[in-house]
Amino acid sequence: MLVAFQVRSLLERPKVNDQARSTSMSVLRYKKIGDRPFTALGSGWPHERFDMEHPEVAVLSVLDVCNQLIHYYWMQTLSVNRAFVSMLVFSDYQRHKWAYEFQIEDLLQLFRVFGNDSSAIVGLESQWDDKRQDYIVTRSWGAR
Repeated sequence: MLVAFQVRSLLERPKVNDQARSTSMSVLRYKKIGDRPFTALGSGWPHERFDMEHPEVAVLSVLDVCNQLIHYYWMQTLSVNRAFVSMLVFSDYQRHKWAYEFQIEDLLQLFRVFGNDSSAIVGLESQWDDKRQDYIVTRSWGAR
């Protein structure tokens, strides 16, 4: 969660280039079923509120992945032979729509992008924004 917060902080400011900013991750998502809400204190488990038998492949932007981790309502991990392999997570905002399964290897690969020197900005274009009374970055790039 701390790494997700740090990456989101980089994304919210012009601190990484557009290539890093556009990184995404393939995930499995499970549709919410029934009318009963999932509540952490109420009765029920994710497999009773989400269609765990029919996962869908989806792609989430790095910002969406970070927000799911930062604002998680439920987080459950899966280990195989003492190895941390995946997590089921959904934010408070998404708990009435989808649960997401993140493969840990994919998550680590996503975060590695932001630790790599190639994510750094070496050039940018900006434009004055009258409403903000500040410049906004319209494009940024890394080493070519």
